[in-house]
Amino acid sequence: MNPQTNGDPEREQLGVSHNNTDNHSVRQASTNPRPWPRDRLRDAPHHPDDERAVLAVVVFQHVPPSSLDLEPADFYNPDHEALWRVLEAMEAEGLAVDAITASDRLTATTERLSDPNLVTGLAGGDALAVNAQTYAATIRTDSHARAALTFLERALQRVAGGEDPADVLDLDELDGLRTGARRTGSRLGKLVDPAQVKAVRREWVKRDWYPCDVVTILAGHGGEGKSTFSLADVAAGSRGELHGRRWGRPVRSLIVATEDTASDQKLRLKAAGANLEHVRFFTVTDPRGEELHFNLELDLAELRTAAQHFGADLLVIDPLSSVTAGLDLNKAADMRQALDPLTMLARQLHVAVLVIHHFNKGGGNASRKMTGSEAIRDIARSVIHFAHDKESDERVLTFDKGNYSTYEGRSFNFELDSAPAIDDAGNQMIDEEGNLETVPVARLIGETDNSVERIINSLPQGQEEGDAQDCASWLREWAESVGGVLEAAEVRKASESAGFSWSAAKRAKNKLRMTSDRDGFGKGSKVYWRIPEAATDHHRAHIEPIEPSSPDVGPMGPMAVPMVSPTSEPEPPASPVDPVRTLDLVPGDPCGICGKSLTLTPGQRLCAARHRRAQEVAS
Repeated sequence: MNPQTNGDPEREQLGVSHNNTDNHSVRQASTNPRPWPRDRLRDAPHHPDDERAVLAVVVFQHVPPSSLDLEPADFYNPDHEALWRVLEAMEAEGLAVDAITASDRLTATTERLSDPNLVTGLAGGDALAVNAQTYAATIRTDSHARAALTFLERALQRVAGGEDPADVLDLDELDGLRTGARRTGSRLGKLVDPAQVKAVRREWVKRDWYPCDVVTILAGHGGEGKSTFSLADVAAGSRGELHGRRWGRPVRSLIVATEDTASDQKLRLKAAGANLEHVRFFTVTDPRGEELHFNLELDLAELRTAAQHFGADLLVIDPLSSVTAGLDLNKAADMRQALDPLTMLARQLHVAVLVIHHFNKGGGNASRKMTGSEAIRDIARSVIHFAHDKESDERVLTFDKGNYSTYEGRSFNFELDSAPAIDDAGNQMIDEEGNLETVPVARLIGETDNSVERIINSLPQGQEEGDAQDCASWLREWAESVGGVLEAAEVRKASESAGFSWSAAKRAKNKLRMTSDRDGFGKGSKVYWRIPEAATDHHRAHIEPIEPSSPDVGPMGPMAVPMVSPTSEPEPPASPVDPVRTLDLVPGDPCGICGKSLTLTPGQRLCAARHRRAQEVAS
């Protein structure tokens, strides 16, 4: 037995010293190494004890196989690989793993087992469930090393066969195999020396407008020209006319538009003079070819592949609210979950990303007018606002945020012209009544002293009623998108970000007949607003008022003033109460404030503690 290899036949074959501190032995081994066996390339680094430990914690300590991010091929020992397949299958079938069943299945599904007592032999070891991830990490590392060695072996064989080494040695692919970076769920920390980072200047698809590697947001009320303006720049880019890194050469654009049809987009692009060879629409389909609604979370990988294949320079996503289904626009965590990966995609592909987004209704601080969480503005490196002064017909865009731009704070006029809608045969389209059809085309005019904030705050008298309706619509849409229940504290913060006062939000709650209830008691309790079940249906049935049946309800109905105790503080006169809003409460229901039973009084529903409008929580 070779003392340097400690009796390990594999180490003797490979000429590797067991004692890595023996420099002489290492040098001696390296001068006459045995090449990696070509008939069994998996003869490479492995730790059989760690493989057995992983199997033991799954079989005897019931650690789920799926939690360890291992594949059968990661195991070096063929018996271990076969057992792992059995354990994965049992988990997939919802079966509890036990040693007897696992052993029987292993014997039934495997023709040759070098160790028939493999499963029972795992018992009695010192493997701990708490160390399962450590064992698994060692197995993954070994697997990645073997994959890299396999890659090198095959590359060397191809070079020996006469192929050019530059064609077969992809060092990036080799590094990916070595580190396991391509494995789902593998995340590896890495120290980066600033001296190794190449300093480069900032690049733009459109200078001072659309920086590469980050997200730019075009925001404004509906119908203000955001989408049309973005298509005008797509068209200019396709002709090589955007002043940026592609000046004089075509900018290739990929468009994700969920609210406008591809036909509408095409007509506007043609009217703007686009070279359609450099433009593509991106859609998602199921296996049968049926078009699906694009979802930023679910379909980002497909979008990445398409952008790489097309060689895109510019991505346009229109609008944000439509591609984030299942996420809450008002929650910072949800928005970062959607937009941070999009920003990473922009950086990795070195593209500019335009996202079309909407304003909340009404006036206020323009920087806080975008629908949803302020995290949306924080994530974007460039934000451009759009507005239309309907009194003067002036259209203005303002650079609200420009981390790299010299245009921040400046405003420009633009206009929307009408251009003929031309069909594929080159003829102008005509509608059913014989009128010539047109499409809008955006054109930048020049700088202005006006601003988006000035326009959206120049509201005509009497607009307050419309703003109240806008607040109610905003509150309803948010509530319906999250199942009908909102935490009051979140509503308060979100309403301020949306440009509505807290009082307006409470009035909107009353308008929507939302109820309030408190969860818990004392300092840690929370108040929730709930939209009635009928209100979550866009086609709500009309609710007929119920005729009062109690003798306590007089003919004055909701105009009456509630009675008060002589010893209580006088309450202010009650506002007229909508009978439809209050008749959903009956005697005996709990008060939404204190939980005491309700009683009937003329026009109001009071609890024993005499809270007015007992279905609401006091602010």
